[in-house]
Amino acid sequence: VSSYQLSSSNYLSEEPDEYRDLEHMLLDSLVKPLLIQCQLINEFSVSFFLNELNINRDFEALRSYVCMNNGVFGDSLAKGIFNQISLHADLFNSSALLATVLDAALDSVHRSSDKLSLVVAQRQGAESVLDCISLNYEVNWPNNVIITDETINKYNQIFRFLLKLKHASLTLDKLWHTLSMHDKTRTSPQITSLQVCRHQISHCLHSIQIYINNQLHNVSWHELQESLKTVKTLQELQNTHEQYLDQSLERLLLKPPTRIHLDVIHKMLRHIAIFSQQITSAPFRPNPGTGELEHPSYEKLVQLHADFERQACFMLSIAEKSNMAGYKPYIDEFIIRMDFNNFYQKIALKSKRFSFTQSKF
Repeated sequence: VSSYQLSSSNYLSEEPDEYRDLEHMLLDSLVKPLLIQCQLINEFSVSFFLNELNINRDFEALRSYVCMNNGVFGDSLAKGIFNQISLHADLFNSSALLATVLDAALDSVHRSSDKLSLVVAQRQGAESVLDCISLNYEVNWPNNVIITDETINKYNQIFRFLLKLKHASLTLDKLWHTLSMHDKTRTSPQITSLQVCRHQISHCLHSIQIYINNQLHNVSWHELQESLKTVKTLQELQNTHEQYLDQSLERLLLKPPTRIHLDVIHKMLRHIAIFSQQITSAPFRPNPGTGELEHPSYEKLVQLHADFERQACFMLSIAEKSNMAGYKPYIDEFIIRMDFNNFYQKIALKSKRFSFTQSKF
């Protein structure tokens, strides 16, 4: 019909009927009613999905649970999963255990949902159990015409990434308690130094989480809600939802051209895991001469912290280069949140390995 729209504008001319051939007259009499009917059907269909089926309620549920906008639910679910991993539970063959973890998370926010299911399945290239976990959301017909299996997979990309960040954050929180328990009198210079290292790493991770939450739950969500107000066809509705997900994945550094940032973040997360393992793998012992508590792997821990800082500087340098190649506001926000007060810029100047300038936000 759309191909005829241009023709109809040409054929609906001001020429007298006696000068127009039969084809033109048939188009005038058929195309215009068809166009009007298509417009009415599109308007009704969009209204049916948005108002009668309330598909935005499914969008909000996916945002709250799979994207963890509901912080209480997200924290409860993450802690439940991490506890089972620490107990070496076989999550690949424990659907009942996964259901228990999910039910406990839903109970924490006084909710119940038959649409949500926690699944662990082998995935190609997975490095850990966290790469294999999915929080599936069952979408009823006909809403599944818009929220397809492919889009649910994209939501789970976001879910797994957020889960990894929460795992690293919880690991650093546990380290604070571990170090504090060993040095209640605050007399060990080594433990104090390690607490400073832990705090700097935690602050960097927290800055990344703040950036991600803002882009995902504020910027991208607001754009989706505004776009839904101007949708005119079902194809536009589907495209709007897919565009929301694609933009979210890009802003969360989960797809090209920002994928290189994600690789650096994964290295930083591995540094956090190794840093934690090194501290907990051996006990602190008093120095025979001074009596101060010391860790046998202290030098390695200091080196791990330095390596983490270099990775952060490298990530900011490539973010700056990405911004110079083509300005994007979300990259600018990422740089501002990561390098507040030029903290990493000063480290980069000392090491003379990286060069970047503070962006204007």
